[in-house]
Amino acid sequence: MDRPRSAILAAVTTTLERMMSDSKDALSGALFVGAHGHVSCIDKETGTEVWRTSLPGSGYHFVNVLLEDGRVYAGSGGKLYCLCADNGEILWTNKMKGLGFGIFGFATVQSPHGGVGPEAASQETSNQTSNGTTH
Repeated sequence: MDRPRSAILAAVTTTLERMMSDSKDALSGALFVGAHGHVSCIDKETGTEVWRTSLPGSGYHFVNVLLEDGRVYAGSGGKLYCLCADNGEILWTNKMKGLGFGIFGFATVQSPHGGVGPEAASQETSNQTSNGTTH
């Protein structure tokens, strides 16, 4: 017998929420540091380095970092890198052509309900208006 679509969706949602919570718990003891063309993950409790990743082609410039959703975003030497927060693996690189080699600044939009991007912000504003709450 087939399960109702709503039951399947609820089970998938619960599983994803648990996975996200587990990942956040694992990262709660981590400190991410950018220095001299590298990103390092440091155990906040012990000060032990968990992993270190060299950012190829960064020229050992200053490194800005941002942690979000299990990924570490690093800007250095005119390039943007995305690393897996668990192991430091470089997932992708963007050369940011035409923008020079200055220091990066980061900003993101994330809904308290887990959505990301302008659509999530718009939906959150709509939800706040409809239920009379504001943040």
